[in-house]
Amino acid sequence: MRKVCAESGAVPNTFCHHQILDYYRQGVSNAKPCEHMKAVIVNAMESTSYCKTCQPNTGTHEKLYANHAPELLSYFESHHIFHEKIPAHNPLCTRLFGNNKPPKIVFPVDGSEYFFDQLENQKLLLNCQVDSDVVFVNWYINDQFLQKAKASEGIFFTPKAGKNKISCVDDKGRNVDIEVLVRY
Repeated sequence: MRKVCAESGAVPNTFCHHQILDYYRQGVSNAKPCEHMKAVIVNAMESTSYCKTCQPNTGTHEKLYANHAPELLSYFESHHIFHEKIPAHNPLCTRLFGNNKPPKIVFPVDGSEYFFDQLENQKLLLNCQVDSDVVFVNWYINDQFLQKAKASEGIFFTPKAGKNKISCVDDKGRNVDIEVLVRY
């Protein structure tokens, strides 16, 4: 028996105040510490977050936020479910915003295979991460325009069987392509 975090079932971390006993097998059970919370450096008003590169010398503190998966965050946003959000990152950060990076498609996962039931109207979620100055993105499936969406908005589409090329283009013209395989 060992103590685990009641939230995640993982080995307790320093922020895991609610712990329970659980069975484990030495050398088999996961020994990775819990990550259900994330320490973030924020300003005094908790309206801006910082990384070690752009953190000011004074006026900041560390705060714990729930460490949700991108798919869950997209679900919360699309269903208007309240959750405490990590504040926007410092827009003057040269590490994050000085690179002129293209969008990153976080779902679906590049190279993955998805199985759908033909009798159900199943859809696939499209979600991306972009620089803070991006307002909207355009989604393309197999080089055909699908939809314009807010940068933080997850959208759904019904994929065709076989390979699907998914492209995301931000409002600055930067793009990224991934490919997934869909089977019915």
